Amino acid sequence: MSKPNPWADLSEVTRDLLPPIAVLREQAQMLSEGTSGVVQGVVSSDSEAGRGTILHRFHATVPALDNFSIELVRAWHPVTLYPCEVYTDLIGSWTNSVSCKDAAQLEEVLIQIAQHADIRKVVGALLVQVSPT
Repeated sequence: MSKPNPWADLSEVTRDLLPPIAVLREQAQMLSEGTSGVVQGVVSSDSEAGRGTILHRFHATVPALDNFSIELVRAWHPVTLYPCEVYTDLIGSWTNSVSCKDAAQLEEVLIQIAQHADIRKVVGALLVQVSPT
């Protein structure tokens, strides 16, 4: 007789979850598409050993500039996904991270960052160095 597998069905706990990495990758893809691939959005992940925290970094990378890369956004969260903290060094008025309670709030914050003049100035500067007008 076989023993029941308590790990067999996890669908009830994963069904409606959208992890921060998925939201960040979607934004990275939109950056790549919005610049026709001249500036590519790249998301990398790491963990803080022993702390149960996952760290994501969203970079703008420019292949034509020897893969120059600049971090646009840093986000970190517990293994349980939320709350997710978001921070950027590129917006001068940001001195603290913003806490997002779910994927919808994370997406809103990332859109605000993408639309901020300081971020648009950085991405525009990268574009013009590859495709001078």
